[in-house]
Amino acid sequence: MKKNIYYSSPPVIKNIIASCYGRKLYKRRYLNKYFIEELPEIIKRQSWATVTYEKYQDQCIRDLIHIAANHVPYYRELFQSLKLKPEDVRSRKDLSALPILDKSEIKSNPERFVDERCNLRTLNKVYTSGTTGSPLCVYRDKKTDGLAYAYTEARWRLPYGVSKDSSWAMIGGKLVVAQEQSRPPFWVWNSGLNQLYMSSYHLSHDYAEFYLDELRKRRLDYIFGYASSLYSLALFAENLGVNDLKFSVAISNAEPLMTYQHELVSKMFNCRVVDTYGCTEWCIQAGECSERKLHISPDVGYIELTDSNGKPVPEGEIGEIICTGFINLAQPLIRYKIGDSAKISDKHCKCGSEFLILESVEGRNDDLIILKDGRRIGRLDPVFKGEFSISEAQIIQDNLDNFTIKVVPGKKWNNDIEYLLIKSFCNYIGKVNVKIDIVKSIQRTKAGKFKAVINNM
Repeated sequence: MKKNIYYSSPPVIKNIIASCYGRKLYKRRYLNKYFIEELPEIIKRQSWATVTYEKYQDQCIRDLIHIAANHVPYYRELFQSLKLKPEDVRSRKDLSALPILDKSEIKSNPERFVDERCNLRTLNKVYTSGTTGSPLCVYRDKKTDGLAYAYTEARWRLPYGVSKDSSWAMIGGKLVVAQEQSRPPFWVWNSGLNQLYMSSYHLSHDYAEFYLDELRKRRLDYIFGYASSLYSLALFAENLGVNDLKFSVAISNAEPLMTYQHELVSKMFNCRVVDTYGCTEWCIQAGECSERKLHISPDVGYIELTDSNGKPVPEGEIGEIICTGFINLAQPLIRYKIGDSAKISDKHCKCGSEFLILESVEGRNDDLIILKDGRRIGRLDPVFKGEFSISEAQIIQDNLDNFTIKVVPGKKWNNDIEYLLIKSFCNYIGKVNVKIDIVKSIQRTKAGKFKAVINNM
């Protein structure tokens, strides 16, 4: 069915179509033998000691290298050109013998990264969100899908008191109705996944009350979505005096969850709020613990942090995330640069987990502020802490000296606040030229994501 026909279909027809598709997804994800068999094993591994995980990772690397070097065209040619044998890469410390893999190499010919024993027509073809306008094609077989959703269940749902069968709302970046439509519903009920899918594209002041009324009526177990979408909904609820929404948990994904967002979402949804981190390529995953720390799942992939020259960064410093994934053996990615920068810590966490802590994700590499001294800064939410009366804000860098801050003002916004905001920004960045641009809304990406920082350099 063509998209424009779907958008114009009556809500009941949309619900039927979505539910049929949802049942198909449920079968592929959760009635998958790999999901059923591996879920209890993944849960058991959560209590493993660090030394046990290190041995496990080395074994995963040996298995991965064997498949890649013998059955994946790209890696077979790479090993030949480097005059390496599979037995030359047997552990984490040996991975540095291989070059870092850039997205552009995969985009140019993703099929070269697929195990040649796989039938491309039977693989699940998915795409990254493509915030830079050029999404990456990822091939996944049934085993990959089963494992991916087993990890989602074990690390992103069960620890927070919900499961694959809980009722939930998802605020996502897909259109449900045509953009010009001005009447609800801007959502669809997918009974196959027990999911109320709400489009973030119509989540605005004009329609917020409809979203809130629907969530009230449904009384769902939990809510899942981009940090900015959850925050926008909570902000609308606060402005409209809606304080009777209640979920078991609100799960944030795909964007960094700022402290001010966490506080308001928790207050307005009367629940715990947790952050998660992952990617479509399934080579890294992190979930929040009871101490509000993001723990990296070491059985999903091995993580390195490097500088712009590919050299390891000192402990405690920000580096580019380089992943070697253990989940998707149909399309192996070894020493893959995903495009994010982060800081990782091995400090002991009070929650008891020995998983490494993802202290901060500094944003997409092309969305970092670059300072004159060469420093790169991504998470700038401290700039906005205080009584600034801001609904949303986006920082845009044009060059080393000139910045624009787009602001969707709150009720108490005034010229004094504008001055204080510029002062706060310069306190963090240094003496630069800052222009405040007052706007009604801030545009999302094609995937519906909010970009806190845009670097035009």
